Amino acid sequence: MTKSKRNTLFESAGFVIISKLVLLGSGFIVTPLLTRTLGQGAFGVFTFVVAIFGIIRLVSMIGFFDSLRKHIAETNDIDIISDYFSIGLIFTVISGVIVSTGGIIIMVYTGADIGAPAASIALIIVFGVISGNVYQISRSLFHGIQREQISTKIEIVRNILYLVLTVIGGVIGGVQGH
Repeated sequence: MTKSKRNTLFESAGFVIISKLVLLGSGFIVTPLLTRTLGQGAFGVFTFVVAIFGIIRLVSMIGFFDSLRKHIAETNDIDIISDYFSIGLIFTVISGVIVSTGGIIIMVYTGADIGAPAASIALIIVFGVISGNVYQISRSLFHGIQREQISTKIEIVRNILYLVLTVIGGVIGGVQGH
């Protein structure tokens, strides 16, 4: 292995480690803050909605991240890469809407009491799933063209943005802990 490839390997590993540390470290800060701000009951509802959101996002991607990354890596033709990316965006947006709708119907049908207007939660879930899918497809593009460092930097920014928005949403939600 040449010295430049070894340096690239260590640089890539460093970016991944930093991303994971930021995510784990921020969880140690945000979780107690949200628990105290929201109270135990509201925090339980919050984690339920986040879990449902995570499941819906996972199912709506249907393995497309890995598939797209693989197919993009196998070609150097920019037109083919563009076609794959466009198909990925269209497919994951459609699947995001379908799976989100199904998940929301199941939540409503089972009578899940989330303590908020169902329409508001539904819009947040649909928007979150679609934007998350678009983000994942964009990441697969960077991975496919071997630009993982860009993807990892974007991942760090996204995680910080999610955490800030989560805290702001929890505080603005108006639920106060005891």
